[in-house]
Amino acid sequence: MKKILMSAAAMASVSGTALACGSIDVGEPNWSTAQIVAAVDSFILSNGMGCDVSLVPAPTKQVIPLMMSATKPLLVGEFWANGVDPVQLGELEDDGVVDITGLPFPEAGEFWYVSKAFAEAYPELDTVEEVRERADLFDGKFYGCPVGIGWGCEWGNRRLAEGWGMQEAGWTIENPGSSEGQAAIVIDAYNTDSFWVGYYWTPTAVAIANELVALKFERDFVGQDVWGECYVNAEPPASCGEYVEGSYSPATVVTIASGSLADEPQVQAFAETRMMSMAALGAADAQMAGGMTASEVAAWYLSNYDDEWSAWVSEDVADAVRSAL
Repeated sequence: MKKILMSAAAMASVSGTALACGSIDVGEPNWSTAQIVAAVDSFILSNGMGCDVSLVPAPTKQVIPLMMSATKPLLVGEFWANGVDPVQLGELEDDGVVDITGLPFPEAGEFWYVSKAFAEAYPELDTVEEVRERADLFDGKFYGCPVGIGWGCEWGNRRLAEGWGMQEAGWTIENPGSSEGQAAIVIDAYNTDSFWVGYYWTPTAVAIANELVALKFERDFVGQDVWGECYVNAEPPASCGEYVEGSYSPATVVTIASGSLADEPQVQAFAETRMMSMAALGAADAQMAGGMTASEVAAWYLSNYDDEWSAWVSEDVADAVRSAL
């Protein structure tokens, strides 16, 4: 775990102003926007509220096990609930093990996209069904999700591709080995005006800056229960049967915490209130894509979007954060 240390000056600035705060784990998923949210949360909690904050690696598939084994409050700012079993999540909420505390940003989504060059050359091919029949235009390559890093989309894309009969239509699923490799392929297609089709999500600087165009699925979502059990489950039961032509669901992206976060009421209130605007998040993600670390981006965001984040906290906490920048 990476320790977030608070300076003595910052500690003094919150003494007697912020409520007492103990030890908090902040989950850090392994993609850029979630790392930015985690870094912003960590900075505010440590420097503004006096919390003893540790960053904990938290890929989507590990979040629920982390919540179930947590020995102290755990906060994960950006959690894509579509990637886990919704039945299990609901039961854990009912039992008080986890709490859906808020939203990291107001909107999000997962899509199958095409590159700007393709969309401009073939504007009439704007659905999954139409593009599926033209594997020849893409050398038969559909670019899926990174493998082996704990993202539910690795399996979701495989099962959707199976349901759509992509292999029978002449496609191979090309899965990069990292999120950086996935982004590099998109960027290269944009810079070279090449045809590209594959999976990506928003909000990301990559999707926005490279002008990705979402394809229309024109099929119903299979439902959260089936999606969780059969589509994003690495080892789905035999009862799942054959996959069907489907779509991604409207994204469910939330802030999630262990039930014990209620023991830290100031942090709980912050988690319920904190929401980054899409404009700010896109700008912050662009800074990270330009080479900043997540912690550097957090400081950049807090310095440039004071009116936004200061509304999440008391004036005493906001003053302590400003003093630490």
